Amino acid sequence: MLFRKLFFAVLLMGSVTIAGCSGGGGTGDVADSGEPGAAATGDGAGDASATGSSLGGADADDDAKRPKRTSLAGRWIFVLTDVVNEYPGLLLDVTPDGAEGEQVKLLGTSPMMENFTLASGSVEGDTIKLALQPPQNAGGPAVQEIEFTGRLDEGVVLGEAQSGVGICIPSYLEATDKDSLADYREPRQAMGLREMREMRQSDDIIEQLRALATENARSPFIFLIYQQVLSMLDDQGLDADAATAIADEYLERAAQWGPCLTQRALIQSAGALASARYPTDIVLPYVERAEKSVEENESTSEGEKQRVRLARGMALAGSKSDEHYKQAREILTEFAEQAPFDTTILEGLAWAAETNGDADTALRYYAELAVLPGMGGNRAPVKRLWEEQKKDPAELEDFLTDVYRDTVLDFAEETESTVPTPGQRVAVCELFTGGSCPPCVAADIATGGLEVTYPASRLLVVRYHQNIPAADPLTNADSEARFAYYNGEGTPTLAINGTVLPTGAIPMYGPVINAPEAYAAIRGIVQRELEQSTNIGISLNAKVVDGNQIRFDAEVTGLDEFPETARLRFVLVEDQVIYPAPNGIRVHDMLVRSMPGGVAGIAPADGALKYSDAILLDDLRASLEEGVKQLEQRMARQFPSQPLALDHLRLIAFLQDDATRSILQAASVALSTDEADAAAESTESAPAEKPKADKPAAEAKPESEKPAADKPASEKPEPAKPETDKPAEADKPAEADKPAEPEEPAAPESSSDSDEKPAPESSPEPEAPSTEDSAEETPSAEETSDNAS
Repeated sequence: MLFRKLFFAVLLMGSVTIAGCSGGGGTGDVADSGEPGAAATGDGAGDASATGSSLGGADADDDAKRPKRTSLAGRWIFVLTDVVNEYPGLLLDVTPDGAEGEQVKLLGTSPMMENFTLASGSVEGDTIKLALQPPQNAGGPAVQEIEFTGRLDEGVVLGEAQSGVGICIPSYLEATDKDSLADYREPRQAMGLREMREMRQSDDIIEQLRALATENARSPFIFLIYQQVLSMLDDQGLDADAATAIADEYLERAAQWGPCLTQRALIQSAGALASARYPTDIVLPYVERAEKSVEENESTSEGEKQRVRLARGMALAGSKSDEHYKQAREILTEFAEQAPFDTTILEGLAWAAETNGDADTALRYYAELAVLPGMGGNRAPVKRLWEEQKKDPAELEDFLTDVYRDTVLDFAEETESTVPTPGQRVAVCELFTGGSCPPCVAADIATGGLEVTYPASRLLVVRYHQNIPAADPLTNADSEARFAYYNGEGTPTLAINGTVLPTGAIPMYGPVINAPEAYAAIRGIVQRELEQSTNIGISLNAKVVDGNQIRFDAEVTGLDEFPETARLRFVLVEDQVIYPAPNGIRVHDMLVRSMPGGVAGIAPADGALKYSDAILLDDLRASLEEGVKQLEQRMARQFPSQPLALDHLRLIAFLQDDATRSILQAASVALSTDEADAAAESTESAPAEKPKADKPAAEAKPESEKPAADKPASEKPEPAKPETDKPAEADKPAEADKPAEPEEPAAPESSSDSDEKPAPESSPEPEAPSTEDSAEETPSAEETSDNAS
């Protein structure tokens, strides 16, 4: 519906900026806004000058040609605006002296407002009121009337159109002699865009914008101009007198349109002055006026009420009064709980604490601002307070990492761990991401939230780093090869139980502020997967020997026969890697380090699907170091660090049907190399008590394992913007090695290719765990409840 689209466009006006926009014009850039009736496009382009409808910024010669109406009598075009575009919609004939119900008649509509009807119209003095009925949605809810109230002033009628609570947009009537609006097929842009574009690099941009507002003082263009100016108060360093003069100027010019738009301007002014940290005694009067207006206006939306309350919290943040500080913290903390990544709120909390001498609290909030990934955090206040408190400079990075851990996943819901039950399916979430990928931040944090919500016995989240859009020291050949398995093109790419979510299927892109929404969307898909049961189980045993060798064996159970396309795959991940990446992610959870047994996986042999092997961590570390070294040489750059602790690991095994890419079951074991000879840990994905042969078809996924109907189909994802720089041919992942036929667990040293895990002559030959070893070192159900499913 046109009116609602216009309303949302007005709401978004505040996000339009003068500098730093991309794209070629339109509303993606600074929007054209100017005098109603000016610079019309399409077939109706000539009407504005012919009828004298322009309200400002016109040449003197054009002014002389315009008829100056002193009454409302005559024909008028009703024009809705979004401040960016103007929509001439209704042709009206006004007779102020007419009988009741006959004062305003609808003569016709433009194609843009076709099927709108005039429910009523009245004239009282210089004021005109219209009630317009939009077309009803077939089978949908009733569409509310649009009520317009305008006043004749100096030959033009300015007013506001309202529909429902808190919905009002600037609208006006322009005089005309036309008999039809059939030529008005497209919205027209008002004048002013060119002038605003020329101001991009200007040092005195605020004064130029104010001059442009003066030229268009009676145009809806002023709403865009003053929102731009108010957003610059802090950056331009205006003093309090200059800032309040701008706010007063805005309020005076908004008043000519109507009380609803005046209230909105007042709320915007109070919020801008408060956010720019002007003294409390300067800002508070504007806040109090806004509070009074909101209280007296029954049509005020809940959103506007909340903006006024936030303005009060920000205004009081600069006060040294104990009572004001207490109130500011109460208000701002309330908003921070609702929007934990809102930098304006966090800045207010930090400012309030520092103003009132609460240095520790201020340091904490400034640190949160500094570590929020993708938000361009400023570390200067953190460093300043750290030095003022004479803290050890060597401990600053650890402090920031601790704050990061405590902050970025606060939105995630914690659930109680449950003891795995027979038939449970363990879900696998595979995220392909990159440390230089800004759009990956939301997906990375959102999947971290899933790890808070679900234990590893129910959901395993793994992250494969890619050299997209730039080189990443956390990437490795196995991670790139796994990406190629899914025909990956751009990051972030997310696969849940082997099904790749199509690009745009869920809102998982962008900075950390988008993470809560992404978390909710991904969680819905994961939850549906967890509700499925399976007869398949995976018995996985692993232990660390001498702090350098991981011995493991695994076997798939619950199937009478395996299809040729079934593959048992392993992923070795590092639980946490501390590395401040360019995109702001500091802690990288469940980072894939290698795929033991080969990326291609282990195929069934002799009616069974099992595998055993050993991983030498020194060799793995050396391989990863060499990979980073080669990457540095190719990219002609040096990474600041190469985190390769490999001390807290997790080995994951999962069964995947390559015909459908569906992951049917998974299991994992947590491993630690802290002790010289770590005790063995094991996990088992338990089959149902009476397993049936739910063999996955070689050509199609079995019915019981098919994804829910509303789960995204597995398909090649479109590249996620802006990752367009794919690795050069030489950088592409090597073709996955074909694993040798797996042998019985008794001889792990010969069970697969040695390319990924060669055992040097000086190292002991890996020994297969004996039956006694497995029985003795396998933890009880209580000890493995977090890992078994």
